[in-house]
This record gives sequence, C-alpha cells and structure tokens, in this order.
Amino acid sequence: MIPNFKASLDELFQLVINTEPTDWIDWEGGDCPVHKGTPVKVRLRGGSELPTMLAGNLPVDWYHYRDSIFGDEGDVDTYDDRTEIYRNDDIIAYKVSA
Repeated sequence: MIPNFKASLDELFQLVINTEPTDWIDWEGGDCPVHKGTPVKVRLRGGSELPTMLAGNLPVDWYHYRDSIFGDEGDVDTYDDRTEIYRNDDIIAYKVSA
C-alpha cells in the first residue's frame, strides 16, 4: 500500500478544480457546449470579453444569428453569391472558468 495515497488524490483533485484553463476554445455557434451551470468566460466578435458567468445566464446567445444586409451593425462577409452580416455580440470563443 502506498502511504498518503488518499491525501495525494485529494491534493490532485483540489489542484484540478482550482486551475483555470488558459486556452480559449473557438466557437462557431450552436447549442451551449457546456452545462448551463458551468462558469465560463466568453469572447465576443466585437472584441469584448465578458466576466465569468454561468453559461446559462449570459446576456448573449450561444447561437450566431445572421442579420439581413439591411439590419444590425456587424462585419460583412461576401462569398460565392451570398452576403452575411455577423453580429458583434456573437460568442466566438469561450473557456471554462473557476
């Protein structure tokens, strides 16, 4: 039997739950990728970063809504034969936060 094995596992568990990931995960829209009770930070297309909030309580949506060319402000992308406007409040990246 390994002495202090349980203490080592407890210490490892505390280290894991208290470590904040450093890598942002790119997001292209869709259903919320984490449990709605998970604390996350999000980066928006317009350059803003929101403080840590629960994934289900964000003031922005996980989906990307395309506005008509006559609609809201945002970046315009033209490719093939269609034009889409991407909203500045689209979530483009997220990370789980402690």
